[in-house]
Amino acid sequence: MLVDPEANNSIEKSKDMVLEAYPHAKILVIKDIQGKGKSKKHNEFLTKITPAQFENIEDMSKYIVLNQKGEVQLVTSYKNSENDPDWKNDQPMVKRIVLPLLAKKETETKE
Repeated sequence: MLVDPEANNSIEKSKDMVLEAYPHAKILVIKDIQGKGKSKKHNEFLTKITPAQFENIEDMSKYIVLNQKGEVQLVTSYKNSENDPDWKNDQPMVKRIVLPLLAKKETETKE
């Protein structure tokens, strides 16, 4: 799942990067209420979906990875890109922590 403003141009880049590596990945873009900044709807969603082992940071641009049972395996935040050269480019973070979870899923389904 990608949680981002719907008109954000980074959504297409993110979707393309994941689908290039994992063509069968299912991607859901959550549309938020129109307006400036984060909305109550966005914050409520994050509070409900973020498991206790992850810090609930109410920023935009989230990657949320679920397993086949619908259990949340990862919720990213800006902190996951802190040491990357360009914090606006999420590709290093996606390659480092999101794609390995998808690779694990694909390996499990092949067995």
